Amino acid sequence: MTATSVLEERDRAIRRFRIVALAAPIVVSAIFAIAQLAILPGVPEVVAIHWGADGRPDGFGPAWTFPALSMALGAGLPLLIAAPAALGARPDGSRGPLRVSAAMVWFLVVFLGTLSTGALAAQAGLAGAGDSPEILPLLGISVLLAVVASLAAWLIVRDAPAAGKTPEPPAAVPVAPGERAVWLQTATVSRAGLVVLGLALVFALGSAVVAAVTETGRIGAPGAGSLISVGVTLLVMLAVATTIVFRVRVDDEGLHVRSAMAWPGVRIARGEIARAEVVHVEPFAEYGGWGWRVALGSGTGVVTRRGEALRITRRDGRVFTITVDDAATAAGLLRGFDERKDE
Repeated sequence: MTATSVLEERDRAIRRFRIVALAAPIVVSAIFAIAQLAILPGVPEVVAIHWGADGRPDGFGPAWTFPALSMALGAGLPLLIAAPAALGARPDGSRGPLRVSAAMVWFLVVFLGTLSTGALAAQAGLAGAGDSPEILPLLGISVLLAVVASLAAWLIVRDAPAAGKTPEPPAAVPVAPGERAVWLQTATVSRAGLVVLGLALVFALGSAVVAAVTETGRIGAPGAGSLISVGVTLLVMLAVATTIVFRVRVDDEGLHVRSAMAWPGVRIARGEIARAEVVHVEPFAEYGGWGWRVALGSGTGVVTRRGEALRITRRDGRVFTITVDDAATAAGLLRGFDERKDE
């Protein structure tokens, strides 16, 4: 396959992904929400909105909760999962697991849409929310339809082929015997990454609020669900805080990377480094997002933006990548240290 045909194939794959994994799920979610709005006049004002492990309703709230959550999740999930890959993937970027993202979006959209619409429709004509039928059969149907939808998305979407370019090793930075040299840089999450991380935080906060409101209406005060939601929100806040800024250092000892919050971090001794190179990274397509990531085929990565990155291959085959400006100088300095050692 020629370079031109590879780029054309990547363009087609990305266009198809944007339609299948971003536009179409939002439309389907809107249809679910419209159907729920049409059902509202026929259901009690207060309906069952939560079911226990036995399938019986154990939580109640206003009927409008269903279409409100359907519209929020229906638009939020595709934007959160697929938009970064759809907007960030470029023909010259790395091959990304687009099919995985598409399948994930469709599973969640169909599962949540079918479950919420069916649960609301089952309460039409009931005298009260307590008469709501068991939800376990509907749960099984929702999972089955979601699996079928995700499989269809997997078959329709195609992963963009790799450009097939081997990174050129950077020129060594000369380091004289006995000379000390240090390279310092700061890696900061891009604006797109901040938006996605912010959406995740807003989603967590929204879930905590909904849980608190629901439990207050049911038992008169926030309960265990609210505490769990608050705990999840705090974890999301911690994850965001520790992945926004990283300090990067290359010196005679090797590579040092550490979050501005002091954790997480990594140190790779110079003797462990087999190869240092400069690569192009697409955050969501290659690593599934921003921050401290692990991906099949790409190893561990500290991903703060798309574009230039320093990639270290250890002698045992493990790979570590960090997106950072002036990566060529860092790789060249590591090579310079090795050449000085051989003199």
